[in-house]
This record gives sequence, structure tokens and C-alpha cells, in this order.
Amino acid sequence: MEHAISVENLKCNGCIRTITNSLQKLPGVQRVAVDAGNEMVLVTTAANTPRNLLTRTLKAIGYPEKGGNNLKHTIHSFISCALGTLSETTNTKK
Repeated sequence: MEHAISVENLKCNGCIRTITNSLQKLPGVQRVAVDAGNEMVLVTTAANTPRNLLTRTLKAIGYPEKGGNNLKHTIHSFISCALGTLSETTNTKK
């Protein structure tokens, strides 16, 4: 099943990495594609994977669906972004 989720706070490769890594850990998730330019997350899942599991996870890491943003989510997304960027830097140095 395909899920297209328009999200807030998506800015860079660090955000993409954090979103991808978080969603890939969920049961039933088969593929994650993130389009930062359009602030869109495309997720392919098993038929029984509920969409709200995806949106709750995105919200928890600072990337709520469009229209659901608040200061807490904005701050959390900056932290997630930084951690994703640091992860890229650490993996590149290995």
C-alpha cells in the first residue's frame, strides 16, 4: 500500500536520513522515499499497516503532517535534523 504524507519541518539530508531510518524500523514498512523539495514522504507498506502509525511516528520525531506543526515539533525536528547530519558525517568517516 502506498502512503503519501505531506510533512512540516523537512529541510535537508539530515532530516531525510532521520525520517527514513525511523520509518524503516516500523513493522510492515517496505520502502521509504523522501522528497525534501516538496516536503513529501512516500511510504510503501504491507496492506495491514495503519497510516496513523506512520503519521504518529513522523510527529514524534518532529515532522508532523502539514497543518499539525507547533513549537515543540519545530524544535524536535531541528534536533532530528542535526542527529541525521551527524550520522552522515560519522558514516562518511568510516
